[in-house]
Amino acid sequence: PPEHRPAEFQVGEDVYRYPLLLKRYQSLLIDFLLFCLLLILTMVILGESPAGQPVILCIGIIFTLVYEPFQVEYGATVDQYVIGMRVRDARDPNQRINILQAYIRIVVKLMLGWISFITIHFNPKHRAIHDMAGSSVMIKIK
Repeated sequence: PPEHRPAEFQVGEDVYRYPLLLKRYQSLLIDFLLFCLLLILTMVILGESPAGQPVILCIGIIFTLVYEPFQVEYGATVDQYVIGMRVRDARDPNQRINILQAYIRIVVKLMLGWISFITIHFNPKHRAIHDMAGSSVMIKIK
């Protein structure tokens, strides 16, 4: 029931809203398109070079294991910035998560894929499994 899943919450004077699942999927789509654009540009630049596959593999690893964790820790990924969402510490939504929390989130998200998002509808803070694992919460910004 909606009364068990509030759309907003308050910490001190600050009022926060939870993003809808659709917004979180839109966010993932933007990151995926950005990644695809990066790969296409790399393929165009490298052409038939024998270095193509190793470079593309490195870009995939860097994008996954460096881009998201560091961007989330220091602010927001491109998609989160565009959509108006931020990943914050579940204990204090005024605080960003640390790098360990960010890596826990990405590892769990990669391992579970879309399954991680199932719990969003069943807990009061709209947290995905990877949010719970990383002690984080996704919030909308004003």
